[in-house]
Amino acid sequence: MDTESAIVLSGIKAVVVDDNPVMCRVMAAILEGVGCDVVTASDGFSALGKIVDHTPDVIVLDTSLPRLDGYQVCAVIKQNPKFRQCPVVLVSVSGSLIDRAQAQAVGADRVLVKPLVREELLAVVGQLTAPVHLEETLAIRHGG
Repeated sequence: MDTESAIVLSGIKAVVVDDNPVMCRVMAAILEGVGCDVVTASDGFSALGKIVDHTPDVIVLDTSLPRLDGYQVCAVIKQNPKFRQCPVVLVSVSGSLIDRAQAQAVGADRVLVKPLVREELLAVVGQLTAPVHLEETLAIRHGG
């Protein structure tokens, strides 16, 4: 699975946001380990700045953040025409029905529950970024 994941996710730009520095480093390390270019943030406001600066292919966002929570950040992203197509994965402690409903209401593409399972994070990011990676692969093959 590692080799396959590295091929699928190499070059994918990700923004990872979590106010817990250990969780942030773990998620970033998982994605970097398969070739993603990762930028991290620790709160909702800095996340928005990094998203604007780095135009990611996917955003992995904790729901419980200081200043602006993950749901608020997701809502802002999905309301912006430039970023609304960018997949957002919300990471929740509980994964309750209420969390999932709130995530759906703000336009999140997926919800993962902590503790994260490496393979699940990679599978979700791979599924959500497959069209981006396919476009890049075709451009390279056709000299574009």
